[in-house]
Amino acid sequence: VMNQFFASNDLSTARALCAFVLERVGPNILNNPAEEKYRRLKKSSNAYSVVTKSRGGEAVMSYLGFRDTVWEFQAY
Repeated sequence: VMNQFFASNDLSTARALCAFVLERVGPNILNNPAEEKYRRLKKSSNAYSVVTKSRGGEAVMSYLGFRDTVWEFQAY
């Protein structure tokens, strides 16, 4: 996944996605592992747009453990 990502994007786009993950997402999750808000990303946010601008960006996020939609069963 990562090799394909880097092969299909220019360096500045790849750097932007890597910076987004390493500087914003990663530290929030590591510093606040119990807080669910840091383990979710809103696709409508401006910050997430760096993921969609890069070819294979969503595949990279999936590779890192993020899922597009999570369905949970609720008591009826």
